[in-house]
Amino acid sequence: MIAQTKGEAMRKTIGLWALVAALVGLPVVVADTPAHAKMDRKFKVGFVYVGPKEDYGYNYEHDRGRKLVESTFKNIEVMTAENIPETAEVERVMEQMIQRGANLLFPTSYGYLDPAFNVGKRHPDVVLMHAGGFKHSANVGTYWYYIYNPMYLSGLAAGKTTKKNVIGFVAAHPIPQTLQNINALTYGARSVNPAVTTHVI
Repeated sequence: MIAQTKGEAMRKTIGLWALVAALVGLPVVVADTPAHAKMDRKFKVGFVYVGPKEDYGYNYEHDRGRKLVESTFKNIEVMTAENIPETAEVERVMEQMIQRGANLLFPTSYGYLDPAFNVGKRHPDVVLMHAGGFKHSANVGTYWYYIYNPMYLSGLAAGKTTKKNVIGFVAAHPIPQTLQNINALTYGARSVNPAVTTHVI
């Protein structure tokens, strides 16, 4: 049930940020175009994924958000790129999307943050919304969802049921969101069992 709730939250967040960014960014993008062009021009959105769209995990949920955006806003054109590494390659892909007319980009992996800023500096008329970043600029923003709440509740359950006062957490990367989740789990467990320690691998 928690996985479904997290997925729905992420999907709604992506859709909301797409709308906000579109409403804020579009007037800037088309301010110097004729009035009739504004009505006819399609708004172009690009989504960049670090893994396959069908991984039934992180990238899959982002792509569900993309599908929601595509079905909700009719006058948009959506482009996607998957399996893009967190290297200079992602900058190249974002540049290609901009050359194809993208007004709004969603670089969806944490390691895309600095490349997003590099692209944003070169293209101040393009809005970039980064998943989980910790810094912003005039045209680069971030979004995330509140996963630490269910992590705290998971900690409550773990703290009550542990037999040895040790709980575990398997972490992929030591990024802010992961550390936040570890802390939430630990605080939840210690709120009902102060002797608990969290073992992280």
